[in-house]
Amino acid sequence: MKTDIDRSAFEQIERELDLFDLKIQDVPIWERIRVDLFKDLREKSGLNQSRPKPKKNFVTGIKAGKLWMKNLFHKSPFQAPSAEIMFVGHPRRQLESNQTWWDIYCDPIHNQCNYDYVHFEHSYYFSHKTPAQTENLYYLDLIGVPGIIASQIHFPSVPLDKNHRHLLEETRTRIYQMYDIDVDVISYVKEELCERKTTYKLYKKLLKKINPQVVIIIVSYGRQMETLIEVCKSENIPVVELQHGIIDSDHLGYSYPEDINKHTFPDYVFTFGDFWGDNINYPIKKERVISIGYPYLEQKLEELEINTKKHQIVFISQGPVGKELSKFAVDVSEKLDDKYQIIYKLHPNEYDWWQKSYPWLKRSQMTVIDDSNRSLYSLFTESGIQVGVYSTAIYEGINFGLDTYIIDLPGSDRLDPLIETGIAKKIATPEEFIKQCRQSNNGRSFDKEYFFKSDPISNFKRELNHIVQ
Repeated sequence: MKTDIDRSAFEQIERELDLFDLKIQDVPIWERIRVDLFKDLREKSGLNQSRPKPKKNFVTGIKAGKLWMKNLFHKSPFQAPSAEIMFVGHPRRQLESNQTWWDIYCDPIHNQCNYDYVHFEHSYYFSHKTPAQTENLYYLDLIGVPGIIASQIHFPSVPLDKNHRHLLEETRTRIYQMYDIDVDVISYVKEELCERKTTYKLYKKLLKKINPQVVIIIVSYGRQMETLIEVCKSENIPVVELQHGIIDSDHLGYSYPEDINKHTFPDYVFTFGDFWGDNINYPIKKERVISIGYPYLEQKLEELEINTKKHQIVFISQGPVGKELSKFAVDVSEKLDDKYQIIYKLHPNEYDWWQKSYPWLKRSQMTVIDDSNRSLYSLFTESGIQVGVYSTAIYEGINFGLDTYIIDLPGSDRLDPLIETGIAKKIATPEEFIKQCRQSNNGRSFDKEYFFKSDPISNFKRELNHIVQ
């Protein structure tokens, strides 16, 4: 079994080389590249299998160019009206029963709040899902595409002095010595600085036009978003991030050494519940990490009726562990009693390539869900057991009363709080799981409020009012 990349060793390199103090062209550069660099380490180690990245070739350039050209006339960000609240949503939308594509983090708020807002969206693999549920929607391709191109061709040029180069090469050497993996740290820095140079003035122009009282985002880490946050801070516009997934001490986008403040971090983080603010060092004051709940989850819990079918097992896949998890599921399906119906729910990032990467899954007798026509929540209402590794969906599934099992694979320790409190059980082999699931009692009691605070819309309104007053 592959072992996980030691995050503590990575932090040791950061501390010993004082990387958070490194500024190039007055930009604290390390905080802006550490997430992608650490992710690259995991991918090169074989731990992270995910949707293939677009290749840097002529075809990709044509797609990007077409997207940019279209955005000149269709949903241009610079045609958006001024608004009190500016949202930058998540481009990975979800198809709902009304056959529209939802931003599940923002649309429930838009639908239940009477705000003067405008909603922006980056492309997702050079496309946008339509028809979109979101009103007042504009795309950021006129800003994003030039930034991507600039980062790929390293233009405008970014001169690095001798001291900077020496430190970055020393970082590369230390990483190689620690993990036996080579990463071109200088390229990360140049790509980041080129993209920032290209997009900074464009974001500045956009914010001057919208003139919002507050900017609400879904993901704060990553080149495009960190530059936007930097511009917001220069304009004294508060930035709020809405939680969109697991936040824990292993997530470098949120977890920082105690004495470090990230310059391009939101001013506030609205979490699903108190659990997500505990045992993690955010680079902001604790009182600015505020529990509000998860509007989409609460909406679905009210809409869906949990039925009595309890012999259905749903495996929750995700690219980084999909190969091992799918093999585990196939083994279980071949050995478990016929009375159990087994569903394998792929992550949206796996839809396009799972048949090539998981051929054993294609040959199995399991039902594989590889599109968004059947939602994960509807599967939860039909199931008695869920199995996964560290997906955020595991936390959502326990709200539907599912017995929960965590497979002992790299990253599963991120769900140790569920194991330690008895909400879930960790298993190592298909045989162990089969023995356990035959004793399933359809869910264990736990403090749902601690994980997902109730009445999220009211909480959101109250906390937002405190910020903009």
